[in-house]
Amino acid sequence: MKAFRNRVKTTVLALVMVACMVASVLTGFGTVEAKADQTPVQYAAYNHATGEFTTDSHNAYVITGNPDDLPLTDGQWYAFKGNVTITNRVTVSGTVNIILMDGCVFTASKGINVASGSALNIYGQGTINAGKLIATGGTGKAGIGGEVSGHGGTITINGGEVTATGGLEGAGIGGGSRGAGGTITINGGTVNATGCSYGAGIGGGNRGAGGTITINGGEVTATGGSNGAGIGGGSNGNGGTITINGGEVTATGGSNGAGIGDGYGASSHGTYVFDSGMIWFSSANDTSEYVWTTGTGTFAENKRYALVYKKQSAFMTASGSAITAKYIDESRNKQNINLEIKAPRDEEIIFGVDASAQAKLNGCENFNSALGKTGNEQVSESKIEYYNGNGDLLVGGASTAKGRYTARITVDGVTAAVDYEITKEDPAVNEPVATSNTYTGEDQPLITAGSTSGGTLKYRLSEDASFDIGIPTGKNAGNYIVYYKVEGNNEYKSSKVYSIDVEIKKANLNLSLTQSGWVKGEQSVSPVLGGNAGNGTVTYAYKKQSDGDNTYS
Repeated sequence: MKAFRNRVKTTVLALVMVACMVASVLTGFGTVEAKADQTPVQYAAYNHATGEFTTDSHNAYVITGNPDDLPLTDGQWYAFKGNVTITNRVTVSGTVNIILMDGCVFTASKGINVASGSALNIYGQGTINAGKLIATGGTGKAGIGGEVSGHGGTITINGGEVTATGGLEGAGIGGGSRGAGGTITINGGTVNATGCSYGAGIGGGNRGAGGTITINGGEVTATGGSNGAGIGGGSNGNGGTITINGGEVTATGGSNGAGIGDGYGASSHGTYVFDSGMIWFSSANDTSEYVWTTGTGTFAENKRYALVYKKQSAFMTASGSAITAKYIDESRNKQNINLEIKAPRDEEIIFGVDASAQAKLNGCENFNSALGKTGNEQVSESKIEYYNGNGDLLVGGASTAKGRYTARITVDGVTAAVDYEITKEDPAVNEPVATSNTYTGEDQPLITAGSTSGGTLKYRLSEDASFDIGIPTGKNAGNYIVYYKVEGNNEYKSSKVYSIDVEIKKANLNLSLTQSGWVKGEQSVSPVLGGNAGNGTVTYAYKKQSDGDNTYS
Protein backbone atom coordinates (compact mmCIF):
# COMPACT_ATOMS: atom_id res chain seq x y z
CA MET A 1 0.00 0.00 0.00
CA LYS A 2 1.14 3.53 -0.66
CA ALA A 3 -0.53 4.99 2.39
CA PHE A 4 2.47 5.60 4.63
CA ARG A 5 5.10 6.69 2.16
CA ASN A 6 6.28 10.18 3.08
CA ARG A 7 8.27 10.90 -0.04
CA VAL A 8 8.97 14.54 -0.79
CA LYS A 9 7.75 14.66 -4.36
CA THR A 10 5.06 16.98 -5.69
CA THR A 11 3.29 17.56 -8.99
CA VAL A 12 0.58 20.15 -9.36
CA LEU A 13 -1.50 20.47 -12.51
CA ALA A 14 -4.29 22.84 -13.41
CA LEU A 15 -6.06 21.63 -16.52
CA VAL A 16 -9.58 21.81 -17.89
CA MET A 17 -12.88 21.66 -16.11
CA VAL A 18 -13.87 18.25 -14.85
CA ALA A 19 -17.48 17.15 -14.63
CA CYS A 20 -18.74 16.88 -11.10
CA MET A 21 -19.55 13.47 -9.80
CA VAL A 22 -23.15 12.75 -8.87
CA ALA A 23 -23.58 10.96 -5.60
CA SER A 24 -25.22 7.57 -5.85
CA VAL A 25 -27.42 6.82 -2.87
CA LEU A 26 -27.04 3.42 -1.29
CA THR A 27 -30.27 2.31 0.37
CA GLY A 28 -29.35 -0.99 1.97
CA PHE A 29 -30.70 -1.33 5.47
CA GLY A 30 -28.59 -2.93 8.14
CA THR A 31 -27.67 -2.87 11.79
CA VAL A 32 -24.64 -1.66 13.68
CA GLU A 33 -22.78 -4.64 14.99
CA ALA A 34 -20.74 -2.64 17.48
CA LYS A 35 -19.19 -4.18 20.55
CA ALA A 36 -20.68 -2.73 23.73
CA ASP A 37 -17.26 -2.68 25.29
CA GLN A 38 -14.27 -1.15 23.58
CA THR A 39 -11.35 -3.27 22.48
CA PRO A 40 -7.72 -2.32 21.74
CA VAL A 41 -7.19 -1.66 18.03
CA GLN A 42 -3.84 -1.04 16.38
CA TYR A 43 -3.33 2.07 14.24
CA ALA A 44 -0.49 4.02 12.63
CA ALA A 45 0.29 7.21 14.54
CA TYR A 46 2.09 10.15 12.92
CA ASN A 47 5.09 11.66 14.73
CA HIS A 48 5.28 15.34 13.81
CA ALA A 49 8.83 15.66 15.15
CA THR A 50 10.28 12.94 12.92
CA GLY A 51 7.77 12.88 10.09
CA GLU A 52 7.45 9.11 10.50
CA PHE A 53 4.68 6.72 11.47
CA THR A 54 4.80 4.41 14.46
CA THR A 55 2.46 1.65 15.55
CA ASP A 56 0.15 2.45 18.44
CA SER A 57 -3.18 1.13 19.76
CA HIS A 58 -6.28 2.56 21.41
CA ASN A 59 -9.55 1.20 22.77
CA ALA A 60 -12.22 1.64 20.11
CA TYR A 61 -15.73 0.58 19.24
CA VAL A 62 -15.47 -1.88 16.34
CA ILE A 63 -18.12 -1.11 13.71
CA THR A 64 -19.38 -3.66 11.18
CA GLY A 65 -22.56 -4.04 9.13
CA ASN A 66 -24.74 -1.51 7.28
CA PRO A 67 -26.45 0.92 9.64
CA ASP A 68 -28.76 3.69 8.41
CA ASP A 69 -27.11 6.15 10.74
CA LEU A 70 -24.08 6.31 13.03
CA PRO A 71 -23.51 9.41 15.16
CA LEU A 72 -19.85 9.86 16.06
CA THR A 73 -19.64 11.36 19.53
CA ASP A 74 -17.06 13.53 21.23
CA GLY A 75 -13.93 11.86 22.56
CA GLN A 76 -14.68 8.42 21.13
CA TRP A 77 -12.66 6.09 18.92
CA TYR A 78 -14.31 3.97 16.22
CA ALA A 79 -12.69 1.19 14.18
CA PHE A 80 -14.34 0.16 10.91
CA LYS A 81 -13.98 -3.48 9.95
CA GLY A 82 -15.00 -5.25 6.75
CA ASN A 83 -17.57 -3.61 4.45
CA VAL A 84 -19.54 -0.93 6.27
CA THR A 85 -22.10 1.27 4.49
CA ILE A 86 -23.95 4.11 6.24
CA THR A 87 -26.83 5.47 4.20
CA ASN A 88 -27.45 8.77 6.04
CA ARG A 89 -24.95 11.58 6.41
CA VAL A 90 -22.58 10.87 9.29
CA THR A 91 -22.22 13.69 11.82
CA VAL A 92 -19.11 14.29 13.92
CA SER A 93 -19.69 15.89 17.31
CA GLY A 94 -16.67 17.31 19.11
CA THR A 95 -13.44 15.44 18.47
CA VAL A 96 -13.72 11.97 16.98
CA ASN A 97 -11.08 9.43 15.96
CA ILE A 98 -11.68 6.68 13.40
CA ILE A 99 -9.42 3.80 12.40
CA LEU A 100 -9.73 2.25 8.96
CA MET A 101 -8.75 -1.34 9.68
CA ASP A 102 -6.81 -3.18 7.00
CA GLY A 103 -9.08 -4.42 4.23
CA CYS A 104 -12.14 -2.45 5.31
CA VAL A 105 -14.33 -0.35 3.00
CA PHE A 106 -16.28 2.28 4.91
CA THR A 107 -18.79 3.97 2.60
CA ALA A 108 -20.46 7.14 3.86
CA SER A 109 -23.13 7.39 1.16
CA LYS A 110 -24.03 10.99 1.98
CA GLY A 111 -20.65 12.07 3.30
CA ILE A 112 -19.40 13.08 6.71
CA ASN A 113 -20.36 16.34 8.39
CA VAL A 114 -17.33 17.86 10.12
CA ALA A 115 -18.56 21.36 10.88
CA SER A 116 -16.58 24.29 12.24
CA GLY A 117 -15.74 23.55 15.89
CA SER A 118 -15.63 19.77 15.35
CA ALA A 119 -12.58 17.62 14.55
CA LEU A 120 -12.16 14.32 12.75
CA ASN A 121 -8.92 12.34 12.93
CA ILE A 122 -8.60 9.51 10.40
CA TYR A 123 -6.01 6.76 10.92
CA GLY A 124 -4.90 3.89 8.77
CA GLN A 125 -4.01 0.64 10.47
CA GLY A 126 -1.10 -0.79 8.52
CA THR A 127 0.83 -0.57 5.28
CA ILE A 128 -0.69 -3.53 3.39
CA ASN A 129 -4.29 -3.77 2.12
CA ALA A 130 -5.14 -0.32 3.41
CA GLY A 131 -8.59 0.41 4.77
CA LYS A 132 -10.71 2.67 2.57
CA LEU A 133 -13.12 5.53 3.28
CA ILE A 134 -15.48 6.64 0.50
CA ALA A 135 -17.52 9.77 1.27
CA THR A 136 -19.90 11.56 -1.13
CA GLY A 137 -21.59 14.80 -0.12
CA GLY A 138 -25.15 15.77 -1.00
CA THR A 139 -26.17 19.02 -2.69
CA GLY A 140 -24.19 21.94 -1.29
CA LYS A 141 -22.27 19.72 1.12
CA ALA A 142 -18.66 18.66 1.26
CA GLY A 143 -17.76 15.01 0.91
CA ILE A 144 -15.97 15.39 4.25
CA GLY A 145 -16.50 18.75 5.93
CA GLY A 146 -19.10 21.51 5.99
CA GLU A 147 -22.82 21.61 5.29
CA VAL A 148 -24.62 24.11 3.04
CA SER A 149 -23.21 27.59 3.92
CA GLY A 150 -21.03 25.83 6.49
CA HIS A 151 -17.31 26.02 7.02
CA GLY A 152 -15.33 22.83 7.40
CA GLY A 153 -13.97 21.91 10.81
CA THR A 154 -10.60 20.33 11.62
CA ILE A 155 -9.84 17.28 9.47
CA THR A 156 -6.61 15.29 9.83
CA ILE A 157 -5.74 12.29 7.67
CA ASN A 158 -3.01 9.97 8.93
CA GLY A 159 -3.24 7.07 6.51
CA GLY A 160 -5.61 4.73 4.76
CA GLU A 161 -7.20 5.46 1.39
CA VAL A 162 -9.66 8.35 1.47
CA THR A 163 -11.87 9.23 -1.50
CA ALA A 164 -14.10 12.27 -1.00
CA THR A 165 -16.44 13.87 -3.54
CA GLY A 166 -18.35 17.07 -2.90
CA GLY A 167 -22.00 17.54 -3.67
CA LEU A 168 -23.18 20.40 -5.92
CA GLU A 169 -20.94 23.46 -5.10
CA GLY A 170 -19.26 21.61 -2.24
CA ALA A 171 -15.57 20.76 -1.79
CA GLY A 172 -14.35 17.20 -1.79
CA ILE A 173 -12.72 17.86 1.59
CA GLY A 174 -13.40 21.20 3.29
CA GLY A 175 -16.27 23.65 3.02
CA GLY A 176 -19.83 23.29 1.87
CA SER A 177 -21.32 25.76 -0.59
CA ARG A 178 -20.28 29.28 0.56
CA GLY A 179 -18.17 27.73 3.29
CA ALA A 180 -14.42 27.96 3.87
CA GLY A 181 -12.23 24.88 4.05
CA GLY A 182 -11.47 24.93 7.79
CA THR A 183 -8.21 23.31 8.96
CA ILE A 184 -7.11 20.36 6.87
CA THR A 185 -3.92 18.38 7.50
CA ILE A 186 -2.71 15.38 5.50
CA ASN A 187 0.21 13.50 7.04
CA GLY A 188 0.03 10.32 5.01
CA GLY A 189 -2.21 7.95 3.14
CA THR A 190 -3.73 8.07 -0.32
CA VAL A 191 -6.21 10.92 -0.72
CA ASN A 192 -8.43 11.58 -3.73
CA ALA A 193 -10.62 14.66 -3.38
CA THR A 194 -12.96 16.08 -6.05
CA GLY A 195 -14.99 19.29 -5.80
CA CYS A 196 -18.25 19.64 -7.67
CA SER A 197 -19.48 22.66 -9.63
CA TYR A 198 -17.34 25.54 -8.27
CA GLY A 199 -16.05 23.75 -5.19
CA ALA A 200 -12.34 23.05 -4.63
CA GLY A 201 -10.98 19.54 -4.48
CA ILE A 202 -9.50 20.34 -1.06
CA GLY A 203 -10.44 23.68 0.49
CA GLY A 204 -13.45 25.97 0.02
CA GLY A 205 -16.85 25.35 -1.43
CA ASN A 206 -18.34 27.76 -3.96
CA ARG A 207 -17.43 31.30 -2.82
CA GLY A 208 -15.49 29.87 0.10
CA ALA A 209 -11.83 30.48 0.93
CA GLY A 210 -9.40 27.57 1.15
CA GLY A 211 -8.84 27.76 4.92
CA THR A 212 -5.61 26.38 6.39
CA ILE A 213 -4.29 23.40 4.47
CA THR A 214 -1.08 21.55 5.34
CA ILE A 215 0.33 18.55 3.48
CA ASN A 216 3.24 16.76 5.16
CA GLY A 217 3.16 13.50 3.22
CA GLY A 218 1.09 10.92 1.43
CA GLU A 219 -0.22 10.76 -2.11
CA VAL A 220 -2.75 13.50 -2.72
CA THR A 221 -4.82 14.01 -5.86
CA ALA A 222 -7.16 17.00 -5.77
CA THR A 223 -9.44 18.14 -8.61
CA GLY A 224 -11.48 21.32 -8.48
CA GLY A 225 -14.95 21.81 -9.91
CA SER A 226 -15.63 24.53 -12.48
CA ASN A 227 -13.59 27.64 -11.49
CA GLY A 228 -12.52 26.00 -8.22
CA ALA A 229 -8.90 25.32 -7.33
CA GLY A 230 -7.51 21.83 -7.04
CA ILE A 231 -6.23 22.82 -3.59
CA GLY A 232 -7.36 26.21 -2.24
CA GLY A 233 -10.38 28.38 -2.85
CA GLY A 234 -13.70 27.56 -4.43
CA SER A 235 -14.97 29.82 -7.20
CA ASN A 236 -14.46 33.46 -6.08
CA GLY A 237 -12.62 32.28 -2.96
CA ASN A 238 -8.98 32.96 -2.19
CA GLY A 239 -6.66 30.04 -1.58
CA GLY A 240 -6.26 30.56 2.16
CA THR A 241 -2.99 29.41 3.70
CA ILE A 242 -1.48 26.39 1.98
CA THR A 243 1.72 24.76 3.24
CA ILE A 244 3.32 21.80 1.46
CA ASN A 245 6.18 20.13 3.32
CA GLY A 246 6.24 16.81 1.48
CA GLY A 247 4.32 14.06 -0.19
CA GLU A 248 3.20 13.55 -3.76
CA VAL A 249 0.61 16.11 -4.77
CA THR A 250 -1.30 16.41 -8.03
CA ALA A 251 -3.68 19.36 -8.01
CA THR A 252 -5.88 20.19 -10.99
CA GLY A 253 -7.99 23.33 -11.06
CA GLY A 254 -11.33 23.70 -12.80
CA SER A 255 -11.65 25.59 -16.08
CA ASN A 256 -10.12 28.75 -14.59
CA GLY A 257 -9.11 27.79 -11.08
CA ALA A 258 -5.51 27.38 -10.02
CA GLY A 259 -3.95 24.02 -9.43
CA ILE A 260 -2.89 25.35 -6.04
CA GLY A 261 -4.25 28.71 -4.97
CA ASP A 262 -7.27 30.90 -5.65
CA GLY A 263 -10.56 30.02 -7.24
CA TYR A 264 -11.46 31.99 -10.34
CA GLY A 265 -12.59 35.55 -9.62
CA ALA A 266 -11.15 35.79 -6.10
CA SER A 267 -10.80 39.38 -4.89
CA SER A 268 -7.65 38.58 -2.88
CA HIS A 269 -4.84 36.06 -2.90
CA GLY A 270 -3.97 33.41 -0.38
CA THR A 271 -0.57 32.57 1.09
CA TYR A 272 1.35 29.60 -0.21
CA VAL A 273 4.42 28.23 1.53
CA PHE A 274 6.53 25.40 0.15
CA ASP A 275 9.48 23.58 1.55
CA SER A 276 12.71 25.51 1.02
CA GLY A 277 14.15 22.76 -1.18
CA MET A 278 11.41 23.08 -3.80
CA ILE A 279 11.84 23.87 -7.46
CA TRP A 280 8.82 24.86 -9.49
CA PHE A 281 8.00 25.54 -13.09
CA SER A 282 5.28 27.67 -14.54
CA SER A 283 3.10 25.27 -16.48
CA ALA A 284 2.00 21.67 -16.51
CA ASN A 285 3.70 20.51 -19.69
CA ASP A 286 7.11 18.89 -19.99
CA THR A 287 8.59 21.66 -22.14
CA SER A 288 8.08 24.41 -19.58
CA GLU A 289 11.02 26.10 -17.93
CA TYR A 290 11.96 25.51 -14.32
CA VAL A 291 12.31 28.54 -12.08
CA TRP A 292 14.11 28.46 -8.75
CA THR A 293 12.14 29.71 -5.76
CA THR A 294 13.04 30.23 -2.12
CA GLY A 295 9.93 28.45 -0.95
CA THR A 296 7.11 30.96 -1.15
CA GLY A 297 5.09 32.05 -4.14
CA THR A 298 1.94 33.75 -5.30
CA PHE A 299 -0.01 32.13 -8.14
CA ALA A 300 -1.83 34.32 -10.60
CA GLU A 301 -5.25 33.38 -11.89
CA ASN A 302 -5.61 31.24 -15.00
CA LYS A 303 -2.09 29.87 -14.68
CA ARG A 304 -1.02 26.28 -14.61
CA TYR A 305 1.61 25.23 -12.15
CA ALA A 306 3.63 22.13 -11.45
CA LEU A 307 5.78 21.77 -8.36
CA VAL A 308 8.75 19.49 -7.83
CA TYR A 309 10.62 18.85 -4.59
CA LYS A 310 14.38 18.86 -5.06
CA LYS A 311 15.03 16.96 -1.82
CA GLN A 312 14.01 13.57 -3.13
CA SER A 313 15.66 14.22 -6.50
CA ALA A 314 12.95 12.91 -8.76
CA PHE A 315 9.44 11.86 -9.60
CA MET A 316 9.37 8.07 -9.71
CA THR A 317 6.84 6.28 -11.85
CA ALA A 318 6.73 2.61 -12.75
CA SER A 319 5.30 0.84 -15.77
CA GLY A 320 5.73 -2.91 -15.87
CA SER A 321 9.42 -3.73 -15.63
CA ALA A 322 10.67 -0.12 -15.88
CA ILE A 323 11.01 2.77 -13.45
CA THR A 324 11.24 6.26 -14.92
CA ALA A 325 12.67 9.10 -12.87
CA LYS A 326 12.07 12.71 -13.83
CA TYR A 327 14.66 14.89 -12.19
CA ILE A 328 16.38 18.24 -12.34
CA ASP A 329 20.09 18.22 -13.14
CA GLU A 330 22.71 20.57 -11.73
CA SER A 331 22.00 23.05 -14.50
CA ARG A 332 18.30 23.01 -13.54
CA ASN A 333 17.28 21.26 -16.73
CA LYS A 334 14.58 18.62 -16.70
CA GLN A 335 15.79 15.11 -17.44
CA ASN A 336 14.38 11.58 -17.62
CA ILE A 337 16.27 8.41 -16.80
CA ASN A 338 15.12 4.80 -16.85
CA LEU A 339 15.90 1.75 -14.78
CA GLU A 340 14.72 -1.63 -16.09
CA ILE A 341 14.62 -5.00 -14.37
CA LYS A 342 15.40 -7.89 -16.72
CA ALA A 343 14.45 -11.50 -16.00
CA PRO A 344 17.14 -14.21 -16.03
CA ARG A 345 17.22 -16.19 -19.25
CA ASP A 346 16.19 -19.80 -18.79
CA GLU A 347 18.96 -21.20 -20.98
CA GLU A 348 21.61 -19.45 -18.87
CA ILE A 349 20.39 -20.65 -15.47
CA ILE A 350 22.89 -23.18 -14.10
CA PHE A 351 22.18 -25.79 -11.47
CA GLY A 352 24.07 -24.93 -8.29
CA VAL A 353 24.80 -21.29 -9.25
CA ASP A 354 22.27 -18.97 -7.60
CA ALA A 355 23.78 -15.94 -9.33
CA SER A 356 22.78 -17.37 -12.71
CA ALA A 357 19.09 -17.09 -11.72
CA GLN A 358 19.31 -13.46 -10.57
CA ALA A 359 17.55 -10.71 -12.47
CA LYS A 360 19.61 -7.84 -13.85
CA LEU A 361 19.18 -4.06 -13.72
CA ASN A 362 19.75 -2.19 -16.95
CA GLY A 363 20.95 1.37 -16.47
CA CYS A 364 21.66 0.96 -12.76
CA GLU A 365 24.97 2.86 -12.63
CA ASN A 366 23.65 5.84 -14.61
CA PHE A 367 20.46 5.85 -12.54
CA ASN A 368 22.39 6.13 -9.27
CA SER A 369 24.74 8.75 -10.68
CA ALA A 370 22.01 10.97 -12.11
CA LEU A 371 19.98 10.96 -8.90
CA GLY A 372 22.97 11.25 -6.58
CA LYS A 373 22.24 8.00 -4.77
CA THR A 374 25.17 6.85 -2.65
CA GLY A 375 25.78 4.40 0.19
CA ASN A 376 22.70 2.52 1.35
CA GLU A 377 20.50 4.61 -0.96
CA GLN A 378 22.14 3.16 -4.06
CA VAL A 379 20.03 0.93 -6.26
CA SER A 380 21.68 -2.46 -6.81
CA GLU A 381 20.83 -5.97 -7.93
CA SER A 382 21.33 -7.13 -4.35
CA LYS A 383 18.10 -5.26 -3.48
CA ILE A 384 15.96 -7.23 -5.92
CA GLU A 385 13.34 -9.39 -4.20
CA TYR A 386 12.13 -12.71 -5.56
CA TYR A 387 8.71 -14.32 -5.15
CA ASN A 388 7.47 -17.76 -6.10
CA GLY A 389 4.33 -18.51 -8.08
CA ASN A 390 2.23 -18.30 -4.91
CA GLY A 391 3.47 -14.80 -4.16
CA ASP A 392 5.69 -15.90 -1.25
CA LEU A 393 8.95 -14.02 -0.73
CA LEU A 394 12.01 -16.21 -1.28
CA VAL A 395 14.07 -15.41 1.79
CA GLY A 396 17.24 -16.90 0.31
CA GLY A 397 17.02 -14.89 -2.90
CA ALA A 398 16.82 -16.24 -6.44
CA SER A 399 16.16 -19.95 -6.96
CA THR A 400 17.41 -22.18 -9.76
CA ALA A 401 14.55 -24.68 -9.32
CA LYS A 402 11.93 -25.18 -11.99
CA GLY A 403 8.86 -22.96 -11.52
CA ARG A 404 7.27 -19.53 -12.01
CA TYR A 405 8.78 -16.48 -10.32
CA THR A 406 8.56 -12.70 -10.03
CA ALA A 407 11.52 -10.38 -9.53
CA ARG A 408 10.83 -6.91 -8.07
CA ILE A 409 12.91 -3.80 -7.47
CA THR A 410 11.57 -0.91 -5.37
CA VAL A 411 13.03 2.60 -5.54
CA ASP A 412 11.65 5.34 -3.30
CA GLY A 413 8.44 3.38 -2.83
CA VAL A 414 7.88 2.72 -6.56
CA THR A 415 8.11 -0.91 -7.72
CA ALA A 416 8.93 -2.42 -11.11
CA ALA A 417 8.51 -6.17 -11.59
CA VAL A 418 9.06 -8.87 -14.17
CA ASP A 419 7.56 -12.37 -14.27
CA TYR A 420 9.57 -15.29 -15.58
CA GLU A 421 9.64 -19.06 -15.66
CA ILE A 422 12.40 -21.62 -15.18
CA THR A 423 11.42 -24.55 -17.36
CA LYS A 424 14.33 -26.96 -16.82
CA GLU A 425 14.80 -29.27 -13.86
CA ASP A 426 17.84 -29.37 -11.56
CA PRO A 427 19.66 -32.68 -12.17
CA ALA A 428 20.59 -34.86 -9.22
CA VAL A 429 24.33 -35.63 -9.23
CA ASN A 430 26.17 -38.55 -7.65
CA GLU A 431 29.76 -37.37 -7.48
CA PRO A 432 32.63 -39.40 -8.99
CA VAL A 433 35.08 -40.91 -6.49
CA ALA A 434 38.88 -40.66 -6.69
CA THR A 435 40.65 -44.00 -7.21
CA SER A 436 43.56 -45.17 -5.05
CA ASN A 437 46.40 -45.70 -7.53
CA THR A 438 50.08 -46.56 -7.36
CA TYR A 439 52.44 -46.09 -10.27
CA THR A 440 52.67 -49.12 -12.56
CA GLY A 441 54.11 -47.60 -15.70
CA GLU A 442 50.71 -47.92 -17.40
CA ASP A 443 47.70 -45.55 -17.74
CA GLN A 444 45.18 -45.91 -14.93
CA PRO A 445 41.64 -44.47 -14.42
CA LEU A 446 41.73 -41.56 -11.98
CA ILE A 447 38.11 -41.82 -10.84
CA THR A 448 35.16 -44.13 -10.72
CA ALA A 449 32.37 -42.60 -12.77
CA GLY A 450 29.61 -40.51 -11.16
CA SER A 451 26.02 -40.40 -12.35
CA THR A 452 23.20 -37.89 -12.89
CA SER A 453 19.41 -38.02 -13.09
CA GLY A 454 19.34 -35.84 -16.20
CA GLY A 455 21.78 -34.58 -18.78
CA THR A 456 25.23 -36.11 -19.28
CA LEU A 457 28.12 -36.21 -16.81
CA LYS A 458 31.39 -35.18 -18.49
CA TYR A 459 35.02 -34.83 -17.37
CA ARG A 460 38.32 -33.12 -18.22
CA LEU A 461 41.83 -32.91 -16.78
CA SER A 462 42.62 -29.22 -17.32
CA GLU A 463 40.67 -26.00 -17.17
CA ASP A 464 41.13 -25.25 -20.86
CA ALA A 465 40.36 -28.74 -22.15
CA SER A 466 37.01 -29.83 -23.56
CA PHE A 467 34.64 -31.90 -21.46
CA ASP A 468 34.18 -35.52 -22.55
CA ILE A 469 32.29 -38.56 -21.33
CA GLY A 470 35.50 -40.63 -21.09
CA ILE A 471 37.03 -41.38 -17.70
CA PRO A 472 40.30 -39.42 -17.34
CA THR A 473 43.47 -41.53 -16.87
CA GLY A 474 46.97 -40.88 -15.64
CA LYS A 475 50.30 -42.74 -15.89
CA ASN A 476 52.96 -40.90 -13.95
CA ALA A 477 53.00 -40.59 -10.20
CA GLY A 478 51.78 -37.22 -8.97
CA ASN A 479 48.73 -35.10 -8.19
CA TYR A 480 45.86 -34.58 -10.64
CA ILE A 481 42.65 -32.48 -10.70
CA VAL A 482 39.65 -34.00 -12.44
CA TYR A 483 36.96 -31.47 -13.45
CA TYR A 484 33.40 -32.60 -14.05
CA LYS A 485 29.96 -31.15 -14.76
CA VAL A 486 26.50 -32.08 -15.99
CA GLU A 487 25.85 -31.03 -19.56
CA GLY A 488 22.13 -30.25 -19.75
CA ASN A 489 19.53 -30.98 -22.37
CA ASN A 490 15.96 -29.85 -23.15
CA GLU A 491 14.65 -31.06 -19.79
CA TYR A 492 17.59 -30.52 -17.43
CA LYS A 493 19.94 -27.65 -16.73
CA SER A 494 23.70 -27.82 -17.00
CA SER A 495 25.56 -27.63 -13.71
CA LYS A 496 28.49 -25.56 -12.61
CA VAL A 497 31.97 -27.10 -12.91
CA TYR A 498 33.09 -29.19 -9.93
CA SER A 499 36.52 -30.68 -9.25
CA ILE A 500 38.07 -33.59 -7.37
CA ASP A 501 41.72 -34.13 -6.35
CA VAL A 502 43.40 -37.42 -7.28
CA GLU A 503 46.88 -38.82 -6.60
CA ILE A 504 48.93 -41.59 -8.25
CA LYS A 505 51.39 -42.64 -5.57
CA LYS A 506 55.00 -43.48 -6.32
CA ALA A 507 55.81 -47.17 -6.46
CA ASN A 508 58.37 -48.64 -3.98
CA LEU A 509 61.80 -49.59 -5.55
CA ASN A 510 62.84 -53.26 -5.24
CA LEU A 511 66.32 -53.67 -6.74
CA SER A 512 68.73 -56.59 -7.08
CA LEU A 513 72.30 -56.38 -8.44
CA THR A 514 74.51 -59.18 -9.78
CA GLN A 515 77.98 -59.11 -11.34
CA SER A 516 79.68 -62.33 -12.33
CA GLY A 517 82.65 -63.31 -14.51
CA TRP A 518 84.89 -60.41 -13.54
CA VAL A 519 88.54 -61.63 -13.67
CA LYS A 520 91.26 -59.81 -11.85
CA GLY A 521 93.25 -57.57 -14.13
CA GLU A 522 90.59 -57.44 -16.77
CA GLN A 523 87.97 -54.82 -17.65
CA SER A 524 84.98 -55.07 -15.29
CA VAL A 525 81.86 -56.84 -16.44
CA SER A 526 78.72 -54.67 -16.48
CA PRO A 527 76.45 -55.34 -13.47
CA VAL A 528 73.03 -56.77 -14.02
CA LEU A 529 70.14 -54.85 -12.38
CA GLY A 530 66.99 -56.76 -11.42
CA GLY A 531 63.63 -55.89 -9.80
CA ASN A 532 61.70 -52.58 -10.01
CA ALA A 533 64.02 -49.67 -10.72
CA GLY A 534 61.30 -47.17 -11.63
CA ASN A 535 62.00 -44.57 -14.29
CA GLY A 536 65.09 -43.06 -12.71
CA THR A 537 68.67 -43.20 -14.00
CA VAL A 538 70.83 -45.91 -12.39
CA THR A 539 74.49 -45.15 -11.69
CA TYR A 540 77.17 -47.49 -10.29
CA ALA A 541 80.19 -46.94 -8.03
CA TYR A 542 82.97 -49.30 -6.87
CA LYS A 543 85.26 -49.89 -3.90
CA LYS A 544 87.13 -52.67 -2.26
CA GLN A 545 85.16 -54.47 0.35
CA SER A 546 87.77 -53.54 2.88
CA ASP A 547 87.75 -49.84 2.01
CA GLY A 548 85.61 -47.25 3.71
CA ASP A 549 82.50 -45.80 2.11
CA ASN A 550 84.39 -42.67 1.14
CA THR A 551 86.49 -44.60 -1.37
CA TYR A 552 83.70 -45.30 -3.94
CA SER A 553 84.73 -44.30 -7.43
